[in-house]
Formats: sequence, C-alpha cells, structure tokens
Amino acid sequence: MAKIELFLGSPTTADREDQIEELIYDLSISMETAVIFRARALIKWLSKPNKDDQNYLDLLATVDINHSVQLPKISCGVYKHNGYVLPKMIINGFHLKDMSTSNQYFISNKVIDVIGFDIENTFEFEYWGFRRVGKVIPSKSDVIYCFGDRPHIYHSGQFIAVDQRCAQL
Repeated sequence: MAKIELFLGSPTTADREDQIEELIYDLSISMETAVIFRARALIKWLSKPNKDDQNYLDLLATVDINHSVQLPKISCGVYKHNGYVLPKMIINGFHLKDMSTSNQYFISNKVIDVIGFDIENTFEFEYWGFRRVGKVIPSKSDVIYCFGDRPHIYHSGQFIAVDQRCAQL
C-alpha cells in the first residue's frame, strides 16, 4: 500500500512543553506517550472535514497548489528514532483529488513539506521530514523509466518505483 509518512518530534515551544507536562502529570504517563497522545489528537482534529468535505490539511494543499483539492485518508502512527518512540502522520496514498474535475494528481514533495512545516510552525511539533512507502500506480500521462527491470516515474526531482513490471523489448 502506498503511503507518505511525515515524521514528527517533540514540542518546539515552552507553552507546548507545558501542555505535555500537564498531560504527564494528569494521566501518569511517560513523556513519549504524552507527545504521541497530543500529536494524535492534533492530527485527528486537522483531518476532520468541514461542511465542504475538506479539512485543514486539504486547505493547506489547496492554497499551495491554487486548486481546490482533497488529500487521501490521513491516519496516525509511531516510529522509532535513536531509541525514542515518536509520532508520525500518514497520508494513505500518493495522489490527491482535484475537487472540480475529480482528476488525480501526484502529491509533490513541496506540498508534503508545506504540511509538515505548517504543523511545526503553527502547532509546535517538530517536523523531521517524510518518506514515501510503497509503489505508485502510474497515470496515463506519466513517463515510465526502466532501471534494472524495475519501472520508475520521475517526480519532484527523484525517481519513484511504480507498481508494474517493465515490458521486455
């Protein structure tokens, strides 16, 4: 399954740290667990749709692309880094949908970074970057490059593996 994982970290401001410490004290949990709880609640809130069936993250992508778009389903998870367990946001797919035409477009690295840096700057959780997991299903307009019998498309400055074999010539 194709997905994009945005890696989040610890709080970036004293106010956010105080909120985490309150959660630690109130629930008698560890710092890692408190950060994960708070980040999970934030991600659920950011992905809650409004009356136009768009959420905060869709609107960030809409402003960046200058078209009304909708991201795939958003979920939460955790990852390990240097022995610590930290939260991550998961975009379950590589394509977003144009709301006016229903066409599917590949989510660019720029859009992913816009979302990650907005979470860091506005909601005060560190953004450590992202990675794509899985293979993309190419659209008709994508050019397929074969590297060692493995198909790839070129997008946002990198080659990304696709989910089909190259035809042998």
